[in-house]
This record gives sequence, structure tokens and C-alpha cells, in this order.
Amino acid sequence: MAQLIGSSPFFVPGPPAEVGHPSTSVAQFILKNARGRVLDIGGGNGAYAFELKKRGFSVTVAEVNPAALAAASAAGLDVIDMNRTQWSELKGRFDTVLLIEVLEHIPDYVEFLSDAFSCASSRLLLTVPCNDDFQSLFAVNLTYNHIAVSDHVNHFTSDDLRNLFASLPCSYTLERGDPLFPWAFLSLMREQFRDRILVYSLVLPLRILNKMRLIPRSYPTRCFVVASRNP
Repeated sequence: MAQLIGSSPFFVPGPPAEVGHPSTSVAQFILKNARGRVLDIGGGNGAYAFELKKRGFSVTVAEVNPAALAAASAAGLDVIDMNRTQWSELKGRFDTVLLIEVLEHIPDYVEFLSDAFSCASSRLLLTVPCNDDFQSLFAVNLTYNHIAVSDHVNHFTSDDLRNLFASLPCSYTLERGDPLFPWAFLSLMREQFRDRILVYSLVLPLRILNKMRLIPRSYPTRCFVVASRNP
């Protein structure tokens, strides 16, 4: 796991997901695995909490950002101001805890994850940007776009997450998804060439190969973890 050192005016904080516009893959992951009462820690404006509420879940957003708390409350969600709440007050009160794109922002992430997991009586669902193939991409002058997000202070690989969850009293599953290629390459082709006929002729063979599953989707950009508390 690497930490971002220094800063650049080109690096900016990543915007939170807006209510009504969640990432499809993340929303599907949450809806598939959430159980009972849900606490969405660092849930921002409530984009994923709102998707759960629409489907009948009891869900609460816990945040430190006043603007995010106001937005989540305006969307009809229950909220907890973590500036005024101790972890001990939340211990074991929820069946499922969400940490969606949160841990990469936390300097002391080991203690934070332990505190968050203590709030769950059953399971914790986590997603973070995946950095498994950073060196491979960097070797060809490419990188993940989340590397340049200024408020990401941690950059996790799958092995980092396995080691992290092995230290907790839980069993867990880890999957990787949201592959970077070939979609990023095809988008780049469209941007570089204005001639639509030329783009079509260049991209068509790639589309056929992709349809035949002959182009490997080998650059996952996100890790999905389900951690279940040991009985």
C-alpha cells in the first residue's frame, strides 16, 4: 500500500456520488449484500443510502461534513453527525455497515476500519479503488485516474486488503471489478479521431474481438469486500 506524498494543483478532490446517480456496479453490490439495519459511514450526500431506502431498508448516513449531512437529510435520510458522536455509542447497533469509497481517504485506516466494524452486528461492505496493476499501466505511460485524486491518501492492492481483513474477527470475500480496458481505450480512440468512419473502421475489429471475449478485461479499478462477523 502506497501513500500519496506531496500535492499538485492538477490534483483535486473526487466529487461524491449524487442522490439518484450512484455507480451502477457499487449499487448492485450493496443491494445484493446488505442485510437489516444499515449504517452508511462516510456516505456523503446519501446516494447509496437512498437506493437502499427506496427498497425498504432502514438506513442511516454517518458523516462529518455538514453540507453532506444537510443533503442526505434533505433526501429524507436519517443522519448521524460523527463530529458529535462517539464510536462507542454506535457499537453493534446496526446489522450492516457500509464503507463505500471511504478508506482511501483515512490516514489511520486500520483503527478506523476496526471502529467501523464494531458498529456492525453482522457484516461490513467495503469498496475502494483497486491498484493491483499500477506498475503494468505505468510501464506504458498510463495510470488509474484515482491516483490523481488529491484526497486519496491510501492506494490499496488486493493483497493489502487481504492482510487488513485477516487481522479482524471476520470471514470475508474479495472481488475485483469495473475493468479499465477495453472501454478506456475505445473512448480514447473516439477522442483522438474526429472522422467517424475512420473511428468505426478502427474500432470495429476490437468490438468483434471483445464480443468474442478475446480481449482480456484484466485491469480492475475497484475492489469489493464483504466481511462477515465470526460467530
